[in-house]
Amino acid sequence: MFEVGQSQVNNTNPIAGTQSTNGAQPVNRSDTFTQVGSTVSTLAAGGAASFKYSSTFSNSLKTTITDVKATEGGFNKIKATLPGVKSMGMTTLKAGGVGAIVSGAISAISNGIDVLRGKKTGAEAVGTFAADTANGTIGAMAGVATGGLATFALGSMLTGTPLLVVGVGLGALGAIISDRLFKGSGAYDGIRSSIMGRTSQK
Repeated sequence: MFEVGQSQVNNTNPIAGTQSTNGAQPVNRSDTFTQVGSTVSTLAAGGAASFKYSSTFSNSLKTTITDVKATEGGFNKIKATLPGVKSMGMTTLKAGGVGAIVSGAISAISNGIDVLRGKKTGAEAVGTFAADTANGTIGAMAGVATGGLATFALGSMLTGTPLLVVGVGLGALGAIISDRLFKGSGAYDGIRSSIMGRTSQK
């Protein structure tokens, strides 16, 4: 029981296990705004990357398969895959760059609002921003691969805008799956805690 005027204060950060400072409330992953911001960031990263590069990824895959079929000999077939694999790899890296920009921008806004609301300290916001950006980069790479494969597989049945919509939608889904795996592995919290600790020491 607490006396009148007495309140219970819990300064333990449930994510990183650290103390919040400057009177800011501890970060809570159950906070609706934080959850929505993270989900929107991931969806936008995967969708944007897929919108921009899924057709390029699909065309590279199609070219690779055509080249392999037209080439004789086991070793020659392997060599025939190299240009296409390189092209798909470069496309995936470019998609990751798009994902970093999109997720970073959304995370900067949502974390800035959290700081203004007193939900996070500056160090917590910087750590979350870094983790969100890394997550968006990986999510976009997964998204463009998913969207590109879908575009390739459905290219004979759909064309134009319908194919693009399906590619973007499945790209966003691929990013969400990547998001769950990334966070479930502990990598998200690891990046966030590491950056937050370094920022707090400055």
